[in-house]
Amino acid sequence: MKVKVRFFGDLRRLFLGKEKDLTVDDGTTVQELLGLLADRPDCRRELFPNGRVNTHLVIIRNGLPVNVKEGLDILLREGDVLSIFPYIGGG
Repeated sequence: MKVKVRFFGDLRRLFLGKEKDLTVDDGTTVQELLGLLADRPDCRRELFPNGRVNTHLVIIRNGLPVNVKEGLDILLREGDVLSIFPYIGGG
């Protein structure tokens, strides 16, 4: 099935563009998709520091936030769009 991943902020430079179209197997989860994106050491360090998904990422699936601590086992569906943002603090 086909899914689209959009990158924002510094992640665009890291992932070499604004978006990627990927073909994944049925039953692929958000976490597994992140693992596929971590195909280079610098990408792996950003997505999986200390071996776990970076909790400072904001992940949106089809316009709805994915809880990085609890929602990574969500199954992807044909045509899903994941947007990944670096956490930005301010005040």
